[in-house]
Amino acid sequence: MPRSIATRLFLSYLAVVVVGLAVATITISGLLLRYEDDQTRLHLGELSAPFLTAIQTGIRAGQQPREIVDALTEQAQAADARLIITTPQRRVVVDSDGKLINVVLPQPSTSSFGEFTEGSEQWIFVRQQLARAAVGAGGLGFIVVARPRAVFTDTLRSLLPSLAISGLVALAFALLVAALLSRTITRPLRDLVAGVRRFAGGDYGTRVPLAGPSEVAEMGTAFNEMASEIQRSRGSEQAFLADISHELRTPLTSIQGFAQAIVEGEARGDAVSHVAEIIHREARRLVRMVEGLLQRESRLTSSVPTRCLQCAAIQTSSRSSSSTSSITP
Repeated sequence: MPRSIATRLFLSYLAVVVVGLAVATITISGLLLRYEDDQTRLHLGELSAPFLTAIQTGIRAGQQPREIVDALTEQAQAADARLIITTPQRRVVVDSDGKLINVVLPQPSTSSFGEFTEGSEQWIFVRQQLARAAVGAGGLGFIVVARPRAVFTDTLRSLLPSLAISGLVALAFALLVAALLSRTITRPLRDLVAGVRRFAGGDYGTRVPLAGPSEVAEMGTAFNEMASEIQRSRGSEQAFLADISHELRTPLTSIQGFAQAIVEGEARGDAVSHVAEIIHREARRLVRMVEGLLQRESRLTSSVPTRCLQCAAIQTSSRSSSSTSSITP
């Protein structure tokens, strides 16, 4: 199964073209077959008049029906026709092809036109009654002029060149339309993929253009809304961390300064207790601030800073406790 949208669209349009051509071929072939049958009946009506006149003239001259038909056979073959004389009961007595002697022809479906089958070949015929009884015709017989009926496969074969050209034109058109439509769909998708990759790389200001079909445009809108929300959250997080750094710096500076005074011996006697009390107070303040920060961790988008703050709180509390115990008299 092809994975490319362009390939799928092309194959879809190609299938539509193939099915459309097949349906059009069957429909047009049926219409042409009917048209050729109508034309055959029209030509038979035109051919029967001169043949009937010639046969009637020959009968009045005393000629045998067989002789008359033999004389007209060459003309009939030139016109792709077949001459037949039947009795009033439709039994063939004379056939220019000599294959239907004594065969009873079907009753015409209309007043004068009908069809019969010889082997695998179908014939359309028109008949007219003789104005004068002919010897061997059993009375006022009929003259029948027949022509082969158009075959569906022959009609289809005649359409193949035109259908081949139409198919090539339709194939080129399907390829062009598929390329244009796939471009309108895949270009916004490619832009969306590129935007996602830039966003994943840290460019939180990335936004994608809203283009293409409505479904693709909705995807772009959803991405832009998500990117805006994440960018806002990241901005809040950075501002929050900046405030945290400022708030933590003050107690840490106090603790560091007073601890340094004790280490360097600047604080002696009663001053040591006072300095230890300040360190203890600032340490407790620091612990309260960290605990407050931990309670607001839902505002942070990453769990790593939270874990770092927890570690810092534990370490700071431990250090302040050990410092207080070491300087308390």
